Amino acid sequence: MTGIFGAHRAHGLDSDKAEHWSILAACRDHDPELWFPVSKGNATEAKAVAICRQCPVLTRCAQDALTAKPEFGVWAAMVETQRRNHSGAYWQILELAEATR
Repeated sequence: MTGIFGAHRAHGLDSDKAEHWSILAACRDHDPELWFPVSKGNATEAKAVAICRQCPVLTRCAQDALTAKPEFGVWAAMVETQRRNHSGAYWQILELAEATR
């Protein structure tokens, strides 16, 4: 598999489930470096988050990311601190985004 999912597998998403939804992921054809920026809060990180927010499988990615708990990178439009501090409100936002696509 090409793109970001080679990098994602190296950081904890290596399951048959991930293979299934990742076929439709918006990040699939982008440079993996985009999701693992050197510094936090920069334009690269913001670009990755923006791409994620438009992804048709954002909810599924979030479920796997919050289960696998990858330590680094942007996953499901969340940076590391957001994943560590996620709340029910985040899930409501994801469901709303999914419903309005």
